[in-house]
Amino acid sequence: MIFNHPITLVVLLTLVILGLTSYIILITSLIPNNHNTTNNILYPHLFRHYQYTKGNGNYAKLDHSHKLDNCEGKYVYIYKLPHEFNEDLVDKCGRLTNNWFPLCGTLTHHGYGPKVNLTGNEENQTLVPSHAWYRSEQFSLELIFHHRMKSYSCLTSDPTHARLFFIPYYGALDTAFTLFSPNLHRRDQLAHSLVGWLSGNPTWVEFKGQRRHFMVLGRVSWDFSRNEEESSYNRSNNGWGSSLLAQVELSNVTKLLIERRTWHHDEMAIPYPTSFHPSSYQDVKLWQVNFLLT
Repeated sequence: MIFNHPITLVVLLTLVILGLTSYIILITSLIPNNHNTTNNILYPHLFRHYQYTKGNGNYAKLDHSHKLDNCEGKYVYIYKLPHEFNEDLVDKCGRLTNNWFPLCGTLTHHGYGPKVNLTGNEENQTLVPSHAWYRSEQFSLELIFHHRMKSYSCLTSDPTHARLFFIPYYGALDTAFTLFSPNLHRRDQLAHSLVGWLSGNPTWVEFKGQRRHFMVLGRVSWDFSRNEEESSYNRSNNGWGSSLLAQVELSNVTKLLIERRTWHHDEMAIPYPTSFHPSSYQDVKLWQVNFLLT
């Protein structure tokens, strides 16, 4: 028989010993000692329901009543700007108007404007659901966006946790009062103040080059892109708008605005506000069904 051959027995015994040795190595690699952590375990997926306790070499059952952080990687930090950069501008819009038209419209209901008053049968049939329709001004985007961001579920007051940083400056409302002014200092005054405030803010100084910052502007890019150097050289041509987008300190800030310049990577175009402001998915479905039926 084959087992009577001495060479065959030696080979078989060698294979058995090697197999047992491999098995022992595998088992011992799964058992932590006092110097191991879960990161050093050869097959950590076998221990995914346990937490290794450093120092005593034991595993404790994980408590799954604590859910995972659903906001991980989605936290947003909102800068608390002085009111002159946002709330005061809204108040100013409510008080100051031109002789023949409002400079920035009616910004009630957090920028949505007055609710639409449904009077005729035709309006009742098209504006569905009725509670979601407002007479929104075209330059009210900044206020609307800021209001919605305040109720975002993943806000944080700790900048070290934030993935995004939001700068709530209402540039369009500021421009409403200065766009047609021949005084360049007046056009740029608040933009320069914003840059000065950010430059002295510890959070901005620490994170401006590490994390993505963004701001929302409720007008087209041309209203914020005047070149200050060209204006200083050519006094006869003051150019158009403010120089907000030309500020070097804001070059790493992503600007979400109504119309962008395609050659600027830091600008992203978003639409004007509409009069339809749904508060739930059901509002959208009702409008879609009604639209298809009319």
